[in-house]
Amino acid sequence: MKHYACRLSELADGEVRALDLGPLHLILVRRGERVYCLEGYCTHEDFDLAHGLLLEDSIVCTRHLSQFLLETGEVLNPPAERPLKVYKVIREDDDLFIEVEE
Repeated sequence: MKHYACRLSELADGEVRALDLGPLHLILVRRGERVYCLEGYCTHEDFDLAHGLLLEDSIVCTRHLSQFLLETGEVLNPPAERPLKVYKVIREDDDLFIEVEE
């Protein structure tokens, strides 16, 4: 199912924004014209990644420094062992939608 997230023009380049879709807590990350959507809590200790440190192509959990690749959610640095789930971002003109499996 497709859920409205926000307008691309409202999301600044380099911004990490929390997005709650019902029980799902996600993050949106803008890098230039690319927008990523990932699971919003670190898989190590449920720290909110909206408060994480954004690097070139990854996000770092500032609690214990687990690092995740934006493109795939892959763990780049422990202590996290499980990757973040990645959600498809659909762009329709200036509107961004997130595809969530029901």
